[in-house]
Amino acid sequence: MHEILNNQLDKWRSAVDKSIRVAAFGASSTALRPENAGRYNWVDWLFLSLRTELGPHINVINAGRGGNTSQDLLQRIYRDVLSFNPDAVIITVGANDVARGVSEKQYRQNLIKIISIIQEHNALPVLQTYYRPVYEQGIQGFETAFEDFMRIKVKLAKMFEVPLIDQYKQFDLYHKNDREGYRRLFNDWIHLNHTGNFLMACNLIRQFGMKEPECPEETALAVSRLNRVAASETIT
Repeated sequence: MHEILNNQLDKWRSAVDKSIRVAAFGASSTALRPENAGRYNWVDWLFLSLRTELGPHINVINAGRGGNTSQDLLQRIYRDVLSFNPDAVIITVGANDVARGVSEKQYRQNLIKIISIIQEHNALPVLQTYYRPVYEQGIQGFETAFEDFMRIKVKLAKMFEVPLIDQYKQFDLYHKNDREGYRRLFNDWIHLNHTGNFLMACNLIRQFGMKEPECPEETALAVSRLNRVAASETIT
């Protein structure tokens, strides 16, 4: 559980006369996608948990768009996020930056601008790393650069003293303990399926200090096994 997020949750719980808005801001791992085939992604699970825990005054905005880089997020942040006057913004971006050869320096500068703009609008930035991709099925040389980019996000969370959801750390544990099972969390090498999205959501929901949602029957076995093998080393 993250103290800042848990304290924020307490404030939202008591603000029943206000519309609380949380924006999920990112690329295809955030966006609504046909590949989800009618199943929830991590944003949907977060929305359900916040509504269940806090009430109907909580709204979650999915501002994900496939193919976006950090520069794309900067270009549309006012229209797609700040126009909703959000209370918190969960930022998940970086994979497309790596794939398109964006430099670490530029990525870092873009994230700093995004964080600063959100803070200037009195909202809480929440930095979220990606999960670990199935590198062996992906782009050659992607792993080293991608891990470096995720470390930038970890460092910026410390620098700005904002919450960090380190999905990479948790998913790396899943991978180390059950590599065959890990591949079954993906639609392809970089996009999670509904089971992977459920695990990602649970990792995030725990950081808010909320109860995890009930696992759908079709994903229960896979989720139970992966959680069991990683139980001794979960993120804190």
